[in-house]
Amino acid sequence: MTMWRNLRGSMKCLVALLILAGFEVAPAQLSPKDAQAKGDLLLSLVPDERHEYIAKMAPTEREAVRKWAKINYPKDHAYSILHRGVLVELDDEDTLKREIAGFVAGNHEMYLVFADANNPHIIEMFIPFLFKDEAITNQRPLPMWWTAMLLIVYILRDASQFSPEVHAWARDVNCYSRKMESQTLVRQWWLANRDAFRKKDYAAVKPGPVKPAEATGTEPGNQSVQK
Repeated sequence: MTMWRNLRGSMKCLVALLILAGFEVAPAQLSPKDAQAKGDLLLSLVPDERHEYIAKMAPTEREAVRKWAKINYPKDHAYSILHRGVLVELDDEDTLKREIAGFVAGNHEMYLVFADANNPHIIEMFIPFLFKDEAITNQRPLPMWWTAMLLIVYILRDASQFSPEVHAWARDVNCYSRKMESQTLVRQWWLANRDAFRKKDYAAVKPGPVKPAEATGTEPGNQSVQK
């Protein structure tokens, strides 16, 4: 027993020396029990607390919780908006694709799943819809580009990965009374910032224009920005 304690003490000293020397030491893997505890905890937090908690998690820790939640969160009709929202925030690809498919099918519940998610990846998934050219009518449903734009702007207003300047710009975008102008603003914002998104350099994302610019541009495979 004494030999085992000495060995554990020596290992701890070795890890500390490696860290001080600048070597990266892989974090310990999260146990299934700990992953369950964290997965359950995420369900009890309000959105702002959840965002902060997930942001502080190590990548390996986040991945362990995502895998546990994907398997253990309920999959029947009781599979709630909250469960789906946590998986979206943990960037579970299958959940993201399923919610996008629901959006295409006209399921507006997905808006509640995405709106509070602190996940910039969602924006990229909605860009193809933002560039769809659909007319606005007095009949429901509203065009896909408008719902996509609204969701993108809501995420930009609050997501912690973006600067206060981006938050402020997004809050000034009037998606309701100036739909067509806002569509052009958000499209032009994307064209100016898509490289930062593809590099996942969200700190480099800049605010968009205050008024629509004259320059035209296209998202590859989509229609012109200029209406």
